[in-house]
Amino acid sequence: MAAREISVIVPTFGRAEAVVRAVDSVLAQDADLEVVVVDDASPAPIVIDRERTRVLRLDRNAGAAGARNAGVAAATSEWIALLDSDDVWEPRSLAPRLAQARAKKDVSHTIWCAAFISVWPGRQSPVRIPRASDDIADFASGCWTCPGSTALMNRVAWDRSGGQDEALRRLEDYDWLLRWSQSGGQIEVHEGAAARVTRGARGAPTETLAAAEHIRRKQAALAAPLKKRMESYLSLELAVAHLGAGDMAQGVAELMRSWMLHPRLQPSLEPFWRTE
Repeated sequence: MAAREISVIVPTFGRAEAVVRAVDSVLAQDADLEVVVVDDASPAPIVIDRERTRVLRLDRNAGAAGARNAGVAAATSEWIALLDSDDVWEPRSLAPRLAQARAKKDVSHTIWCAAFISVWPGRQSPVRIPRASDDIADFASGCWTCPGSTALMNRVAWDRSGGQDEALRRLEDYDWLLRWSQSGGQIEVHEGAAARVTRGARGAPTETLAAAEHIRRKQAALAAPLKKRMESYLSLELAVAHLGAGDMAQGVAELMRSWMLHPRLQPSLEPFWRTE
């Protein structure tokens, strides 16, 4: 397949019907693109018969981080975008995002994200517009940009980021962007709605705890004020996981720990979004 302007990486495990919807939302965009679907060792191989689309099947399940890394490695384009297989892009949303990114002279320090709509069964949120940031305190405080379905970057920036940590089965986006900020990277935001992001599924407490412990080890030298923010955010993620699993006592305990580490009026550590 000839190199195109942008490669869109869509990792999937199962989700045979959803991933087709995701791919179709990409192919409907007005852009010179290819789609790389990464079949993360699904029990039944993913088959997609679409133009400008190829399926890369992994021999073993690598998780979202490993699948994204493999997809980028197989991509042919100068520009890279990410889309999770249970999400879809809004019509005509890619071209203006790509134009905004291409207009910047130095693309090596920027990952572009975009506004998004969160979708739960039977309802959806207003358009959420994340704030842009180059402040490491923000990145330590949470993952607020839905990078799995709105991140767009030049390959130089991806390589500079080091890719995603394949040891993580949860919180891989948080870890990735925290490391990105530590290397001098920033997030810029396209304010048009780019994606509809499916909500509802939560990671198991054991997976979330394992991810939190892994990140703590990696960030052992983080400055104390930033580490306090990181711990508050990790406790928030653990609270959500425990509450989702029906463990109210542990969930409430983690919520209290998160609030004590970083008192606030809203669930997130910072007012990261505005809505319209």
